[in-house]
Amino acid sequence: MQVTGTNGAQSKMASFTINIKDFALAVSPATQTISATGGTVFADYTLTATSLGIFGGNVLLSCASPLPSGVTCGFGPSHTSTMWITPTPAGLNVPFRITVTGSTAPHTYDLKIQGNSSALVRQAPLQLDLQ
Repeated sequence: MQVTGTNGAQSKMASFTINIKDFALAVSPATQTISATGGTVFADYTLTATSLGIFGGNVLLSCASPLPSGVTCGFGPSHTSTMWITPTPAGLNVPFRITVTGSTAPHTYDLKIQGNSSALVRQAPLQLDLQ
């Protein structure tokens, strides 16, 4: 980036570099519909974590609180409630599952997956339509 300052006939230019250090989260599919069976039902999603610029840190994934009663989420093949990842420039895909128990009322729920890395906090919205 270049900045030029002018004062009358004098002009000075200064150049500097800005290094972006961030990450982005995206959820696919954005919305799912599942039937409330009275038992336990699941909705499987994929989270994509993409590093932006020179970001190379670790990110702690979790579901943003509060979750509705009877709703939990889990990441990876063992569906743990939190998971550390390192986003990549091409996008790191992480499977996650929303679990709904029979006590959850049918409704359209707006949920968020959250990623924390030091001072950076990013969220990705998703929707679960429980019918």
